[in-house]
Amino acid sequence: MGKNLKIGMFSWESLHSIKVGGIAPHVSELAEALAKTGHSVHIFTRNNGLEPYGEVNGVHYHRVDHSLSGGIVQQMDSMCDSMYSRFLDVTKEYGKFDILHAHDWHPFNAVSRIKYEFGIPFMFTYHSTEWGRNGNKYGNWWEAEEISHREWKAGYESVKVISTSQQLTDEIKFLYQIPDEKITIIPNGIFHGKIKKDVDAGEVKNRFGIHPLAPVVLFIGRMSYQKGPDLLVEAIPEVIDHRWDTKFVFIGEGEMRPPCEALANAEKISDNCHFLGYVDDETARDWINACDILCIPSRNEPFGIVVLEGWDAERTIVATDAVQIINNFVDGILVYKNPNSIAWGINYVLDDLSNSSMRKAGKELIETRYNWLNIAENTIEAYNLDDKNDWIPGATLGQTKKFWWKIDDDLNLSISREFDSLNGALKVDKLIKKDELSKLDDYMADEHWKGLSNNVAKLRNGTEKEGIGKFLYNDLHWTNTEAQLSSHIGSIFYRAGVWEYNGKKRGIQFRKITGDWHKLIKSYYDGCIKELDLEQL
Repeated sequence: MGKNLKIGMFSWESLHSIKVGGIAPHVSELAEALAKTGHSVHIFTRNNGLEPYGEVNGVHYHRVDHSLSGGIVQQMDSMCDSMYSRFLDVTKEYGKFDILHAHDWHPFNAVSRIKYEFGIPFMFTYHSTEWGRNGNKYGNWWEAEEISHREWKAGYESVKVISTSQQLTDEIKFLYQIPDEKITIIPNGIFHGKIKKDVDAGEVKNRFGIHPLAPVVLFIGRMSYQKGPDLLVEAIPEVIDHRWDTKFVFIGEGEMRPPCEALANAEKISDNCHFLGYVDDETARDWINACDILCIPSRNEPFGIVVLEGWDAERTIVATDAVQIINNFVDGILVYKNPNSIAWGINYVLDDLSNSSMRKAGKELIETRYNWLNIAENTIEAYNLDDKNDWIPGATLGQTKKFWWKIDDDLNLSISREFDSLNGALKVDKLIKKDELSKLDDYMADEHWKGLSNNVAKLRNGTEKEGIGKFLYNDLHWTNTEAQLSSHIGSIFYRAGVWEYNGKKRGIQFRKITGDWHKLIKSYYDGCIKELDLEQL
């Protein structure tokens, strides 16, 4: 990774300007994670009565005003002109940018113009496509064709494309003929605990006139054809026939809300339906934590960030097979995109609401695969287009398990490994900051033998004995899964000559034998790089 980068991020929405949908949390939270790892991130976005400049959670926000006349395409043209002008001013103040990163088609004209005038490359993240937003249909009106053209051109002009899922990757390859070698799949993420909240579910239900013990199925999102709220409404009669007291709460606005309300009235199920429209963030959190089932009936879903929110709140999820990040019957229930199948999935969960296995599996994914700091590390790897492959193959001691590791110029250690979990083979990337390694070094300073102490279950219930893994879990506040990296760190520090190893395959222990870990680790890493280079000659 090497140097810290100056990143210009362009998006029509963010959490700290105008919020429209799922791009807002993606952009803001990814930027915050990148800033936490030492990079300088500037977000260029729309304004809505806020200060033109602000710094939030270490991220620079440059908010621009623009014309609101005309349709969405004309408004985005004006926004891009304003972004370009602001970019020039920001460059004069902060210096040249290393990379630009545009999210969806809205800011494309701005980054394209900057690329051709100043030679700064841009990355492009597809969050969805015009085809998908229209319910997997081509739009034959002018705006749809123009937006699709810009989506194609962004994929063509960008130096690299990021897609949030395999499904979306297949979609953009089909629509815009983008080659495999240009695409990197990096998922959406979430900060663990962002949605989770201790609520009295009965009180939340009662607040809206629902019996505290009645099971609630929640839909939250845009009330659009793409998101399929009408499919859920059509499924309700069959669910009520199965369990009469089930209630359905719909949160969100959009063109499908009036037809859905009319359909509920026509089917005489309006007493079981609550259409709340737009609600504030805290009310939305209350409902995600209070509901019994989170339903995602989408016709097209490029990723499904609401799935991550549901997993964070430890809710059971029923979703159509448009949502491909769910492992069926492991961390959620997948159904077909029709009312009968949606009703079947809801009824299946209603019959066993006390089963927590899927909720636990989803929570594990939030702590590992969809952790923003891990995703930020993968994004930086995508940014560094010319960097050589500086990952070193490693192996744990005792019961040998392979992994990859590297250390940057600032002595931040990265470890990448795969392990078996409830969700099958799971890849975990962990960035370990220099100060964390220094704290671990201080812990080892007494030169006493210390075990791995990294049993997941024992760490969780507080019965694990003192040792390296327990220190990482309790003192550095790593997850129990991350604390298992004690064996990987031990292997690296032993081979670098920092720690001594007791030579056992079981009951592995380490103790510190030198005070200068910085020099030895860097020297060992540089030696491994040279060996790799010689092997490749």
